[in-house]
Amino acid sequence: MQSLILALLAPAFAAPETPTVKTEDLVIYGGGDAASVVARVALQSGIPADQLRALTVESIVAGRPPSILGGGRLTPCTTAPAGNDAVSRSLEIAKGAVAYMEYGSAKAALDQAIRDVGCLHEAVDTVMAGRAWYLSGIVAHAAGDQAGTRASFRQAILFQPDLKWDDNFKPDARTTFDAVSSEMKTATMVPLRVVPVPPEGALRIDGRPVKVVGGQVGVIPGAHHLQVGTSALSSARLEVDTNAQASVVLPQYVTAEALDWAGDGEKRGALTAILSGSLGTSGNVFVATDTVLWRVRMGGSAWDVVGASAPAATAGAGGGASKGRTRTARFLAGSGAALLLGGGTMATLATAPVALTASAQDLKTGAPSTSFKSADLLPAGAVP
Repeated sequence: MQSLILALLAPAFAAPETPTVKTEDLVIYGGGDAASVVARVALQSGIPADQLRALTVESIVAGRPPSILGGGRLTPCTTAPAGNDAVSRSLEIAKGAVAYMEYGSAKAALDQAIRDVGCLHEAVDTVMAGRAWYLSGIVAHAAGDQAGTRASFRQAILFQPDLKWDDNFKPDARTTFDAVSSEMKTATMVPLRVVPVPPEGALRIDGRPVKVVGGQVGVIPGAHHLQVGTSALSSARLEVDTNAQASVVLPQYVTAEALDWAGDGEKRGALTAILSGSLGTSGNVFVATDTVLWRVRMGGSAWDVVGASAPAATAGAGGGASKGRTRTARFLAGSGAALLLGGGTMATLATAPVALTASAQDLKTGAPSTSFKSADLLPAGAVP
């Protein structure tokens, strides 16, 4: 009997479960007071504040490597960073081996030199890199690897666009070298978007600083050497497909302003990639900007407006209108909550919670919106 009584009373005295923070309870914001952001999200989403965890966008991208969207691949270095001195040592070994036609030893040394080029923490020495790839082409040709010969000569010419055939070598591979050189001179470049735009000199492709104009640079389709940074550089292998609409995302230059990409159809994909790469590819995440609260599904492309707040700038006493553009937003309101209809008009809802979709004021003119349809009034929890 005593055992039965204890068994019945056990649930009542059991320690309460500690609530866990799930992925869908994360709130990404730009900065400021985290508690205020959480309170706002709780009000607009209906999720209790103690189940929300706020993180700044800069904190989640800290230390993240570059990534790519669209037609291409980007492979960051995964080994210890190297210096040009390491490349030089391997290259010297390779030169001696090639001179004695010891192609097995030469290939091992060249493979190491090329790996080190791919992990440089300093600006690549284009002469050494070009030479390493050139000799790699010579070795590949000696082994009967035609595809490897072409690929190696291509990389050599990318590092040294004016590279000429070295007459110290037998002309066996010269036909291939000349063909690759001619093809590259007439190759059509494809645009590669870069988001966000890095500081000048902070982006290098194939050993040379490139200037981002209009948010993009031009590259020849195929493999390239990418470096990002101004002091301690990070290196990666970049592959761009033909006719690709690719975008390189540089997390180290992401700031709070990146959250505004949520409202930009062209940049939204980049923000999705940043969040997915940092937080995983499953679950929902709230993104809180100054004016809109978004919910995005990680690994997908759907962004839903959960709620919106009044514009930060309003018309002053002199009648000056705030700057902006017409927005359509979904407002969540509960019983007894105040709702901003536009033009400073407030209405109090004394009914059950509803979702109201309405056209907000034109922020350019300050003119209030006066139209919305009764069909836009939905029962609580309904999805329009």
